[in-house]
Amino acid sequence: MVIARDEANAAVSLAPFNGASWETRGNVFLTLAARFNVEGAEDEALDSFTRASQLSATVPIDPFNPRYPNLRGLIQLRFKNNIDLAEQNFFIALNLKPDYAAASYNLAQVSKERGNNAQAQALIDQLLARYDTLDITQLADLGVTKEQLQKERDALIPPPEPETPEPEKEE
Repeated sequence: MVIARDEANAAVSLAPFNGASWETRGNVFLTLAARFNVEGAEDEALDSFTRASQLSATVPIDPFNPRYPNLRGLIQLRFKNNIDLAEQNFFIALNLKPDYAAASYNLAQVSKERGNNAQAQALIDQLLARYDTLDITQLADLGVTKEQLQKERDALIPPPEPETPEPEKEE
């Protein structure tokens, strides 16, 4: 873990104006936070993705990359419990790329967190409808299979109400 952190920091120090270096650093720290619960790693990841986004806006490599706001939103949702800021970042990602599957999926997660299962189900249904047309990059960013999406959607469908017999009328 220390080696990964040190290498990510070294890459940024060698190329401090390269958005890809900052994105890589962010991914390293996001992994350290998510898999190894390294204290403060989510903050480092958030800072790195913010810096990558700022650099890509000033150095036109990919100024409309929706991954950065999506990843910032994911950190806000999973590590900071800031649903409003997470949602805001997911909408920024969708404004940059309206068909960005990962941001749509993450908005479904926000809807579930808020108890709006119908909206979450609708978002997942939209993803399922276009899943087979997603390119490899979208599938990688999404990170869930079609089967996982279907299971998740099915879990959101409320069970049918049991039928209750009507009371018998007295004559």
